[in-house]
Amino acid sequence: MRNFLEMKTQHTDFKMLSASVTGRESGNYSKVLTIDVGTGAGVSLNMPVVTSEGIVGRITELGYNWAKVTTIVEPQSSVGAYIERTEDAGICEGTFDLSADGLCRLSYLPAEAETEVGDRVLSTGFGSVYPRGLVIGYVETVGINEYTRSPDVTVKCAVDFSELTQVMIITDFEVYVE
Repeated sequence: MRNFLEMKTQHTDFKMLSASVTGRESGNYSKVLTIDVGTGAGVSLNMPVVTSEGIVGRITELGYNWAKVTTIVEPQSSVGAYIERTEDAGICEGTFDLSADGLCRLSYLPAEAETEVGDRVLSTGFGSVYPRGLVIGYVETVGINEYTRSPDVTVKCAVDFSELTQVMIITDFEVYVE
């Protein structure tokens, strides 16, 4: 809870609601969580879910006192992202082959991007689901896609999805406009 209080102090522009993880979908690769708050607490679809470490995912299904959270490593998930050190922007996408390891792919980086292992990856704030500056994770590997000749980057998510018990739902934030 101390980490959540720290986050609330850091992000005074966010309104947040705490929730407990009450379930996980079965399956080796599924990264969908159930939490114990829903429409009765003011939660709505696409609200971002975070921990003090970083982004968990977004609300994709709702009931009165429960909600489903699809994590950022799920294949249908994507987050506008940028490398903090270089400010090169791309899109962090969940993929079937990486999700079991808590990894996602950082795509659409400029060809000249000078990405390094360990670089911190943050949300851009574009798309209005996730606020700007939330931690997604850290660059795990850097290579070149042999077909497109563009950077092939994997990102280790900052959040350990297997250990989650408490999360925060960002119920209101200012949308980033450049």
